[in-house]
Order: sequence, then structure tokens, then C-alpha cells
Amino acid sequence: MDARRTLRSGFAPRNLDLKFEETHMLQRHTFGREIKDLVKMSLPSSLFRRARFLKRLSIYYRMETSDLIQRDMDAGVDCIFLSKSIRLRLPDDALAHNVFRTMAFEAGEWRSFLELADGCRALVDVGASGGFFSALFVASRTSPVQVLSIEPDSPSQVVLANVRDRNLSANAEWHIDARAVGEPANVEFVSSGYGVARSLSPMSDASTERTAAKNGRPFARVVVECAPLQHICKERGIVPDLLKIDIEGMEWNLVQSSLDWLSTLRPRMHLEVHPPFIRRQHGDPLLLLKNLAKIGYRPFDGKSWDSIFKRANNDSNFHLDLIGQV
Repeated sequence: MDARRTLRSGFAPRNLDLKFEETHMLQRHTFGREIKDLVKMSLPSSLFRRARFLKRLSIYYRMETSDLIQRDMDAGVDCIFLSKSIRLRLPDDALAHNVFRTMAFEAGEWRSFLELADGCRALVDVGASGGFFSALFVASRTSPVQVLSIEPDSPSQVVLANVRDRNLSANAEWHIDARAVGEPANVEFVSSGYGVARSLSPMSDASTERTAAKNGRPFARVVVECAPLQHICKERGIVPDLLKIDIEGMEWNLVQSSLDWLSTLRPRMHLEVHPPFIRRQHGDPLLLLKNLAKIGYRPFDGKSWDSIFKRANNDSNFHLDLIGQV
């Protein structure tokens, strides 16, 4: 039976659904790479390099601005500046060091995070990885703050502890928790050596293993304790007014296991949504968004929920900034 037809009829077995989803994602990724390679081959190498330079000109400008502030303040070479008042000390780990620089200079997500975080004093960073957003929150606050960084990947925890030690200020209380968020259970994950994902299928595990090899890191299978977010926060003594969530599809588990708590507390939410990964875990990305709307959340930028609901079916991943309605 044709896999596509079976999926459209709504009666596909779950394992076939997952296999087709993963194959489709791989095909889209491969197609995008082929287009890029085709453009590269069709242009003279000198012209391609110039085009790439022009595309990255704004990145070079931000890097140079950071370097100038660094020299003017005699701040040392182990840090970057996102503005004159926001300094991040970089991790010692070489891979994490490069990731931090990429997030600072090539991605603009941190700007929307800071806009959302205005006035907040208690961050829970779920899927903290090396701690870029945790450190950014601490560096951008002038009043006393609390930070709880939740990260189940052991190699990332080492980086996270290093980043905390290098960026901790006198007005910050910053804790690290090694559990994953979701219904209470012990769950198998796979680690790329700097990043972790739930073990769902041989194809997805192989992708994580390739990432580990590419980065020169060991691939590992680990069993991680999961707990509802509200339980972790209660144990750690933090009542968040801001959540940052980037957990590769497990946002479904987090929201479903914490709906009542979120409805009562309504912390602001910087949320990365991964529809294909959610569906792999037998979740529904559209229902996740509708549940957040139902308990009183709305987009921070004023967009309608209807426009965002469409993204649950069309996008591979996207981020949302959400606030609770008064």
C-alpha cells in the first residue's frame, strides 16, 4: 500500500507514520542542500565567495562591534558583547564556544527573548544546553534574579556549569537540574556529545550519531529521569515569571503534564515548537498550541492564533513568544 495514501486516509500505523515523517524531513533537507550546491557550482568560485561575504556582512559588523567594545573596556578575549551593557563570558569548550558566537552574531532570537524578558526576575530555562539564554538573562538584569537551568545531557551539563561559574553575578541565584521534563518516568535518550534527544527510532538515532561524529564527540545512549516541570520548580524553590523551552519535541510532554500549573501561574514563554518531532512522539502540535490559547496565552507580537495554528502543519520548527492574557 502506498505510504502517502495511507497517511492521508488517517489509518496509517504509527510506525509507518514515523518512518514517512523522518524520510520526508530527510528529503527536504537533502533537497535544500542540493539547491545550495547547484548554485555554488553554477557560479565562478570568486563570485560565490563575494556573494557569501556580502550575505554575511551584517554578521561581521556585529562581531567587529563586539571586538571594539571588548578592546575599549579592556575586557579580555574570553567574552563577547551584545551591547555595551551586556557581556557574556564564553565557555571553555571549543564546540560550545563556537555555538555561543553563532547564537550571538548569526541568530537574532536573543533579541526577541530580551524583549519578552523585560521586567522578569525568575527564569526557568528548559533545554538549557550550554546555558546561552540563562547567561543572557543574568547579564541583562540589574535587580536580584533566580535562574533554573534544566539540561539532561551530561556533556552539556559540564559546559553549563562552566558558563554559570563564568557568568554568575552577585545578584543572581542560579541552579542546574539534570532531569528531563514530562510525565514521571525513566526515558531513553541519545546524546551527540553536546545535545540530547529522545530515542524514538533507528533513523532518528542514526542522525544523532552522525552529528556526534561530525563534531568529534562520543555518541551515547542514556536513561534520564523525567518529572513534571511544576515538581522540579517546587523542589528548587523557584516560581518562574519566564520560561524558555527548547526540547526537540518534548514541549508536547511539558505542556500536557503542566497545563493546570501554567494556567494558574502564566509565566511568559519563549517556546521553540518542533511539529515533526512532536508527531514522532505521538503528540499533536496543533493541539499543543490550542491548549496554550485555551488557558489564556496569546502571541507577544500581537499576531493572531489562527496564523500560528497554520504553522503547526507547515513548518519544521519555529519559535513563539507568548504572554498570559490579563
